[in-house]
Amino acid sequence: LLPHEFILNWDLLAQLYPSFAEGATPFFTLNWSKYAEFLTFRGGLDPVTG
Repeated sequence: LLPHEFILNWDLLAQLYPSFAEGATPFFTLNWSKYAEFLTFRGGLDPVTG
């Protein structure tokens, strides 16, 4: 998958990072705690596969 596919595919992001299941609202309201697992890559060092 290409990076833009991740941006457009919320279902895929939700599978990789459960916080994305809530959609873009927490992100754009700066509710960064919802995205901590994504921003810090706690799932792994590879930002693509997590």
